[in-house]
Amino acid sequence: MLIVTALLCAFLLVPGGAAADLADDRDYRVTAGYDEFVNALESVSPQAQIHTIGQNGIEWFSVNVPEGTTKLSVKLDWGDTSDVLALTVYDPISAVGTYYDSDDGITDGCTCFSLSQSFGILPGEWHLRVVGEDVEGTEDYTMQHKLS
Repeated sequence: MLIVTALLCAFLLVPGGAAADLADDRDYRVTAGYDEFVNALESVSPQAQIHTIGQNGIEWFSVNVPEGTTKLSVKLDWGDTSDVLALTVYDPISAVGTYYDSDDGITDGCTCFSLSQSFGILPGEWHLRVVGEDVEGTEDYTMQHKLS
């Protein structure tokens, strides 16, 4: 009983909002659109590996974001507007948002957007989850990202 009481007291002494304070500062600016992604790439021409996903399939990608990074730009491109892919972005604390084809203003089988914050986005391991929400057979897609 003494150990339980000591642990409870120690828990109560830890600042309760330590993790919540970080989460509260995560007011990312979301800028959508293909031009936003192209501008983020500048002169870089990354190679895009082709992936395949089916109905209810889930694929994960990791992005290591170093300290001082102010923007993460992402492009998920599958080209077939009859299939629905969803992209959920997770920073090191929790989900930031889920994005669909039309969220960038154009229904074209591609979603492009950037998450930014002037004083820096959270450093650490971010995750990108692609879900085949409504896919006929299988769908090929590419995933690209750029940190700046």
